[in-house]
Amino acid sequence: MTYYNPIVESKAHHICYMIGVNEGIELSDKSRSDIFLTVRASAAYWKDEVDEVRRLNHAKKWNELKLWVNRYPEASMKDVHNIISMLEQEEYIRDHRPKYIK
Repeated sequence: MTYYNPIVESKAHHICYMIGVNEGIELSDKSRSDIFLTVRASAAYWKDEVDEVRRLNHAKKWNELKLWVNRYPEASMKDVHNIISMLEQEEYIRDHRPKYIK
């Protein structure tokens, strides 16, 4: 599904303008609509793929956090914040343990 994105809409307007200037014709409403739908669809194609990768990475990070907290239930909130910041920086946390836990 395509959502309104000002960058995509701006590019569609620019394409319509450049066709009108370069070809010296006035585009019909149908032609303008087709251009807008095509530009939105092509932008959504790439955005949907990136969103899916982000969604999977997000789920993986939360799963790693949940496993770590279950492994070290006596960990403090400060430790959990440190682990979250490590996950945000794409660091490996499975072998990380709080300093006070042997």
